[in-house]
Amino acid sequence: MNGVETLSPGVYCGGLSFGSQADATLTPGTYYMDQGNFTVNGGAKIRCSCPNATDGVTIVLTSSAGASAIGTVTINGGADIVLRAPTAANETFKGVLFFQDSRASTSGVNKLNGGSAMTLTGAVYFPKQQIQFNGDNDSQANTCTQIIGRTVEFTGNSKIYNNGCAEAGIEPIKVKGIRLVE
Repeated sequence: MNGVETLSPGVYCGGLSFGSQADATLTPGTYYMDQGNFTVNGGAKIRCSCPNATDGVTIVLTSSAGASAIGTVTINGGADIVLRAPTAANETFKGVLFFQDSRASTSGVNKLNGGSAMTLTGAVYFPKQQIQFNGDNDSQANTCTQIIGRTVEFTGNSKIYNNGCAEAGIEPIKVKGIRLVE
């Protein structure tokens, strides 16, 4: 999609793709990508219309046709994207911005390459796939980004800030120990 659009929560068969001229607003709620990807090209502007502090969006990647059709997320460099997860106590996906169905194959790669104009607040959850994080979150003050994946690769000037989890209503990840395995 290119041009100015406002999208509503629901099921998007075949996923969503935002071209370089896209200027899209997502209203609060859950967006299901059924048998498709969530793609944001460089130059696209994507925002959450979230007037209340607990408002947010969740992008769910799933498939009604089986595990092999579960999509991935790609945010290309130069994208101007500001999204946050819902934080209300009654939300099914409280604190989760991206959620990939656990039936997904292990061969997929999810790329978050947004750069300095990317602000993702909430958990990014891809339990069976790789995440390549090549951008940095723009807002250092109150941004809580939690990255959960089968493998996570940071390159370039990758930075995440985990300063605002409590303020965002998201439970901070508690690290009890780190272990390097060869």
